[in-house]
Amino acid sequence: MDERGPEARATKTIELARMKVNSPGFSRPGSNLAAVALYLTYEQLLICSYFGGALPGDLARAGGPVTGASAAQTRGPRLKRALLAESSVAALAETFKVLGDTTRVRMLDALSRAELCVCDLAALLSLSESAVSHQLRLLRGMRLVRPRRDGRLVYYTLDDQHIVGLFAQGLEHVQERGTR
Repeated sequence: MDERGPEARATKTIELARMKVNSPGFSRPGSNLAAVALYLTYEQLLICSYFGGALPGDLARAGGPVTGASAAQTRGPRLKRALLAESSVAALAETFKVLGDTTRVRMLDALSRAELCVCDLAALLSLSESAVSHQLRLLRGMRLVRPRRDGRLVYYTLDDQHIVGLFAQGLEHVQERGTR
């Protein structure tokens, strides 16, 4: 366990992150700029959440971190105001519930690679067209996929870049967990 205080660890983490950003290999073609940026964002969120929304430098100017019994009194109301609204919590939980089905994940994987119609998805995933249509209706209801009509055929694709990013991050998380 690190014997330095949490503010010193947070400051060190920020220094290491800045060194990573300024390192020669960071901006080379082929380096995973998005992954590093995402990691740095998560680090900042973690640090801010620990210090009640302030970065370590801000705390030093304000007289240091809040500790002990006063920490619960100070952070409690501020943290409660920062929590997600019930409607957002319910919508997010519903989205993850829809993503909890292997058939729908396979469909999203296929749709992340190409725009496909029901018959193509059915053939690709070895499912009936009826089953594919049923799953697409659920995905459309959650705004995870969007349709495009071309004559008699309806083609589907992922709804927007948020869904592509969500799917990519989930996949990266699963693959990273498998290598540990």
